Amino acid sequence: RSIRARSLARFNTGGSSGEPLVFFIGKERVSHDVAAKWRATRWWDVDIGDRETVVWGSPIELGSQDRLRSMRDLVLRTELLPAFEMSEKKLDKFVLRIQQHKPKMLCGYPSALSHIAKYARSHDLVLDNLGIKVAFVTSERLYDDQHALISEVFGCRTANGYGGRDAGFIAHECQQGGVHITAEDIIVEVVDA
Repeated sequence: RSIRARSLARFNTGGSSGEPLVFFIGKERVSHDVAAKWRATRWWDVDIGDRETVVWGSPIELGSQDRLRSMRDLVLRTELLPAFEMSEKKLDKFVLRIQQHKPKMLCGYPSALSHIAKYARSHDLVLDNLGIKVAFVTSERLYDDQHALISEVFGCRTANGYGGRDAGFIAHECQQGGVHITAEDIIVEVVDA
């Protein structure tokens, strides 16, 4: 760690490789990530303060929910549904919470959002009348069948994003289908086709 580093917050990956990678990020980097997120959401006609349902979180993150994060989520009108707790009983509650919250945007893993969509469809639960404008997906590959299912069941467009906990938001999809790099903060090198 550099002796010039100040006000760093501890972050870690989800541990998919066996052990979480621990790293530290400064406030400036966090603010750049927030700016990149909101720039991309505005491409889809949603903005800060619009209701958002987020299906996310590693067990590590979910165990560290605190009052400050809950207050932030309340102010920003964000609701977190834990992506790693998707039993039949929980899915019924998740669908009900989405129906009650009526978010303008969804955010989550493609597998988690498509799992909820598949459950809703198989139980004739209506989610395409809530006014959801876009489902932002990231952290996993978005397959064509997931893309179609999410868009159909939630009655919205699906936007793919690419990033990493250690690198932040790398690229976001716009409404025209292009993927735009967050060029202010990173350099992306394409190494092959």
